Amino acid sequence: MASSDEIYHTLRSEILSLTLAPGQLIAEAELARRFGVSRTPVRTALSRLQADKLVEVFPQKGTYVAPVDWDFVRQLIYMRCAVELRMADQLCDPSPQMLEALERNLRHQAVLLAGGGTPMAYYQIDTSFHQIYFTHCGMEAVWRIFRQFHVHYTRFRLMDIQQSGLQAQFYEEHREMVDLMKWHRPEQLRRLLQHHLESGLERQLLYREEQE
Repeated sequence: MASSDEIYHTLRSEILSLTLAPGQLIAEAELARRFGVSRTPVRTALSRLQADKLVEVFPQKGTYVAPVDWDFVRQLIYMRCAVELRMADQLCDPSPQMLEALERNLRHQAVLLAGGGTPMAYYQIDTSFHQIYFTHCGMEAVWRIFRQFHVHYTRFRLMDIQQSGLQAQFYEEHREMVDLMKWHRPEQLRRLLQHHLESGLERQLLYREEQE
């Protein structure tokens, strides 16, 4: 018999991975049968997910997976650009340790691409790539602040990966970033970082317009 905490973490993972899609109905009775529990722990888990803004509860209608907050994503990307573009000068004076860590990450990305890794696996290694240079530049606290909002950003990134299928392009952009760091070209790195961070949102907003 699952606890409310186990139910919460399972559903949270399924929402973030898009196994439960935005707008999908979540029925308490079905969850109670699935986890072999009464409705009480299910409601407790759903209440926590509602506090995380991952589900929406409509009285007399039901509980639904929350839609992606596109304005929130836009603002988070704006903040990422403001920080990472300002980091370009420091990134273009890299330590051997940072370059070694980034190259190791790129090798892992290449293995995933060759083996047809899942979108979630690629998203995780992609995220690690950016975390590496935040850490080596002494910006761990800023990275932790960004990661506090990953529940919103993760679904957006997975949508883009699944719908665009551009993992190979993302890898090449990461490869070029590292080369520009080695060649000490901060202006070119700034332009590439901005494109890399903003293009996914542009694709997703265009895709949504086409679907409407």
